[in-house]
Amino acid sequence: MPLADGGNSLAVVPWPAEAARRVALAAEGSPRLLVLDEGTSPPPLLDCLEDWVHAPVDEAEMHARLEALRLRVSCHRRVVPELDEEGFLRFGSGQVYLPPVEARLAEALLGRFGRVVGGASLMRAGWPGETPSRGKLDVRIHRLRRRLAPLGLVVTTVRQRGWMLAPADEPGAAGDPPEDDVRREADVPEAAPGVRGVPGATGFIRTSPS
Repeated sequence: MPLADGGNSLAVVPWPAEAARRVALAAEGSPRLLVLDEGTSPPPLLDCLEDWVHAPVDEAEMHARLEALRLRVSCHRRVVPELDEEGFLRFGSGQVYLPPVEARLAEALLGRFGRVVGGASLMRAGWPGETPSRGKLDVRIHRLRRRLAPLGLVVTTVRQRGWMLAPADEPGAAGDPPEDDVRREADVPEAAPGVRGVPGATGFIRTSPS
């Protein structure tokens, strides 16, 4: 049963009877308190938005666990960026507007905040129904990186795996040593309107019309 308080909806989930519901709530990022059947061992927590108690549980303990979970949710939501339907991404006290393609890429990265998202997944998110080139994705990632930098967020490239969005002060998020196998994507300048070309070392190189 869901419990609402101050905009935070907490779900109380009988375990293991409602195991499937627990997984669905976790996928939605919804906080949940598992009430374990008497004598049942607790499962590994799926994320920081989950806690558990054993049945039977008295009212005081239930209240304490729910309050602790509410506080955890509040802290969690302060440190994870939020992207609204208008394309504004908010983090901390700042916000930035993202054009549609960058917003879709950011949404995919936010879905696995602090973890790697593969290139194929980003291409599907950024260009639904299309098959963009890797170069097109690289340019959009570069633009997204520049837009998010003022918020203290970085997009890092993890070799042979994909990209990761994380706070700039988080280990592994800002071009850490080579042994972490993480590198920053090289800057790619944007072409001026009407200029056809390919990216070169110092800018876009004009190409002749085909």
